[in-house]
Amino acid sequence: NSWCCWMALFSCGQHETLLALHEAAIAAKEAVGSSLPAGATGFADDTTVFIGERGVNMLIDSSREILGRNRVKLRVDKCKILVHPGRRDEVNGIDAEGRAIPPAFEVVDSGLTVLGTPVGTEGYRRAALEKAFADMARPVPALTRVDPQSAFTLLQLCFNARPCFLTRVSEPHLYMDYVRTFDKAVDNAVAAIARTPPSAEIGTLRSLPQSMGGLSLPRHCGPQSEEGTLASRAMTKSYVMKYRPELAPGMECWRHIEVGTGNEARYRAELVIEDDEEVAFADLDRSLPRDILLRIADYKYSWMALYQRLRRTGRRHHAAWLLSGSSTGTGKWLTWRGGLEGRFRFGSEEFVEALRLRLLVDPLPTPGNSLCPHCAGIRFTDAPLHALECPRLQPARRW
Repeated sequence: NSWCCWMALFSCGQHETLLALHEAAIAAKEAVGSSLPAGATGFADDTTVFIGERGVNMLIDSSREILGRNRVKLRVDKCKILVHPGRRDEVNGIDAEGRAIPPAFEVVDSGLTVLGTPVGTEGYRRAALEKAFADMARPVPALTRVDPQSAFTLLQLCFNARPCFLTRVSEPHLYMDYVRTFDKAVDNAVAAIARTPPSAEIGTLRSLPQSMGGLSLPRHCGPQSEEGTLASRAMTKSYVMKYRPELAPGMECWRHIEVGTGNEARYRAELVIEDDEEVAFADLDRSLPRDILLRIADYKYSWMALYQRLRRTGRRHHAAWLLSGSSTGTGKWLTWRGGLEGRFRFGSEEFVEALRLRLLVDPLPTPGNSLCPHCAGIRFTDAPLHALECPRLQPARRW
């Protein structure tokens, strides 16, 4: 919160400078007779100025003067000019002898990153997104080096939250393959924390809400990311139409996004909602907005498919675990801090065993050649029920 307050104060302090840059962009546009939009936008310490090619050098000179007058240090090495592919030479100035003079800033025609968002050609954006998601996935396996509950908390609140911004501000067809790889890394991390091999069930359970027996670790490869992109577009359009209508031309050419393409659960959810007979999932509150209703039906279909598969394959005890964990509040222990002064905090082995139960994995490991630690004479492989009849444990059981 203190960081947000500091950035807000910084932005307020930059307001007059931004207004001056905006006015300079408009003046340069009129001076060169450009018909293209011009202006300035800023967020925190990042400023973007846009203008047609003919006004670039005039605007650079004006901007440097404005920034210097306001005692703002300009990092030339961090400034770039983005032009359309093949038009880098169009922003060169001409000296008295007719020779080309390159601008004061580096000129690129492929793309650049603005506030963490790749902007430019489709090839540049795709490559930037591939690298970004690969960088996010690379440290995930290291979570096994810390306490299991700390690892899960980091996975939920940090690692799995990192892709959300890029999936909202980028087009799904550019990033979907890369977030699929990231989701796989998260699946593997959950399995590693629980000390069990990855499985399709773990992939399903980790994305379900905690109230449905899951871990509330949403997948980024799916309808939710597409809905996030559309929500961001709606906010952008609303802002542009209200405050910068001169930038509206071209928005109608944005690539169409179809939510849930190729997603079986979403397809089934749509059928459920459109079913007038309400045979399946009759308990759905159909007065809710359609997007919320679809998400609930999506989860319900995934839950029912898993539950029926468990019963069909003879794993009725796992189906019972899933059913018993599917209610509000049953997953709060996943990130619980242990109460006052941590007096009831999980031990690392206790958390792993509880997590394995949540993931429908038998909590006890394969016995192998393990011996009873109390009498050291019986192998659990030979006597699976020995723990119930070990003579050394009789006093403890009586107590």
